[in-house]
Amino acid sequence: MLTNFFKAIDKVVLLNEEEKAILTSLFQIVNVGKGDFLLKEGEICKYEFFILKGLARTYYIDEVGEEHTAMFAFSGWWTGDLISFQKRSPSKNYIQTLEPSTIIRITHSDQASMFKLVPKLEKYFRILFQNRVVALEEALEARQSLTASEVYHAFTKKHAAYMKQIPLKHLASYLNITPGYLSRIRSKKKY
Repeated sequence: MLTNFFKAIDKVVLLNEEEKAILTSLFQIVNVGKGDFLLKEGEICKYEFFILKGLARTYYIDEVGEEHTAMFAFSGWWTGDLISFQKRSPSKNYIQTLEPSTIIRITHSDQASMFKLVPKLEKYFRILFQNRVVALEEALEARQSLTASEVYHAFTKKHAAYMKQIPLKHLASYLNITPGYLSRIRSKKKY
């Protein structure tokens, strides 16, 4: 069940069987349905999540009640509210599954234990954090320098396998455009 999880880690640091057993004891496997919440606004994020299979989105609701999708988490990705998780503060975000999903999760205290028991995982999480920052900077740069159409086409090319699972209203929210404008972009043929 955790094969894909260990493959993701092994791309950065190699784990022996004893270390894998430690991780297996610290992480919980959870099956969740479509539309289930992993986190709601106001809650303290108790877990970091790894999507074994499925799809989730992180979003927030602004002062006028509009949803704004901040990110999607695909199979093989980590998700969570890092600020809430690290600071133990109430989250401003929701994390919701967009399809039935199998996730693994680890608590803040179990993560601290993991770093003591398997110190090389600090390197893995440092690189993971660096990759998150790079991805956020690239997304910000793309949104500032590319048209909505260019951002849409780049996103669909990169995540083609998931496009049928992402409702258009959530994709439009992620792109910071209206669903109507997204429909117009999608209806234009790319030459």
